[in-house]
Amino acid sequence: MSLITLTTDYGIKDHFVASLKGVLLKYNPNTQIVDISHKINQYDTLMASYIVKSCYQDFPELTVHLVAVDSSTNSEEPHIAVYADRHFFICPNKGFISQVFRLDQIESVVYINAVSEDYESFQAKSILSKAAIHLSNGGAIELLGNPVEDIFEIKTQRVYFDDANNKLTGHFIYIDHYGNMVTNIKRIDFNARRKNRDFSIDFGKTSISRIYNSYDHFNREYKKTNDASGEVFALFNSSGFLEIGLYKSNPKTIGSASTLFGLNVFDLISVQFH
Repeated sequence: MSLITLTTDYGIKDHFVASLKGVLLKYNPNTQIVDISHKINQYDTLMASYIVKSCYQDFPELTVHLVAVDSSTNSEEPHIAVYADRHFFICPNKGFISQVFRLDQIESVVYINAVSEDYESFQAKSILSKAAIHLSNGGAIELLGNPVEDIFEIKTQRVYFDDANNKLTGHFIYIDHYGNMVTNIKRIDFNARRKNRDFSIDFGKTSISRIYNSYDHFNREYKKTNDASGEVFALFNSSGFLEIGLYKSNPKTIGSASTLFGLNVFDLISVQFH
């Protein structure tokens, strides 16, 4: 089965997504195409990496994930094709892969410089689509180009643990559809450093001292004393990242964690262990 997913910052107003799908189907009419998202913020590699990282494992092994976010480049900095965790990824070499995988998790990575030298403005159509079809048809990744020596890494938004002060510091990396704020602090990192100690989660002028198992768990616990709607909570979401939100929030009406707390992507959040 030939399966290709698409993640782009093209939006849905223009013709770009339809054109990209059309050329993929022209190359192979039997290709199955699944949209992950076309509403990635323009040039937002971090947002794209969070979205793809949260769902790629739900697809069958050997799925090809085409990521066209901030995708314009040139022959001196070609796009790359990556094989990791039994999946293929096609993307610019601008930090996306470094946010999805550690470098030691990547089994193979090559430049895409053998399928086309057409660096026109719509490179997902002229270059990435050909590489995606090649891989989805069972072609060897090595035939796409030369091995990559240096994978570009985004190093600014990383979790840091201060041993002396027992403090875990991260960043907000994503605002979801409900206005809830996702951080880059993972459950595994939190558990490794908690060691059964009490803790406080601090962001802006707000502090939380409890993490709930789920949205429903928060609702059931809070309803013992009051209606949970609009109350702040912390939990680890289905992707394993610490999330701050307001129960049943709506950014367009009653507000959300991002609007009411004045939070933005890249703002700091910390966990202090006591």
